[in-house]
Amino acid sequence: MADNPTFMVVDDDIIVHLYYEGTIKELGANAHLIKAHDGQEALDILAKNNAPAVIFLDITMPGLDGYGFLEAFKDKYPDSETTIIMVSSSRLDHDKTRCKAYKAVKEFITKPPQAEDIERICLMHGAL
Repeated sequence: MADNPTFMVVDDDIIVHLYYEGTIKELGANAHLIKAHDGQEALDILAKNNAPAVIFLDITMPGLDGYGFLEAFKDKYPDSETTIIMVSSSRLDHDKTRCKAYKAVKEFITKPPQAEDIERICLMHGAL
């Protein structure tokens, strides 16, 4: 595991980006954070960079949404070891079931994510 894992946040809300950034900083985590505002921007970033250890992915975004991103990610990176954490305000069982059908999706967290969730994920991926 890399000393400083890379995490990506894919969400159209800038406040969400700031929350992750602030929480990771407050935890003292050694993680590099990449931010994307929709699925297409995330795919563009992935095409030019090494895959992150973790992607925190929202479902509902303008442009390419979380489901569209998952389909493209599955097709372009079938052997990726990236962990995708779905973070959504949806509380619908069918959204959770649909997301978990993707191999890379390891967890579904309801928004807003708690600092404890981020801390746990940082620990699991060697950032703390």
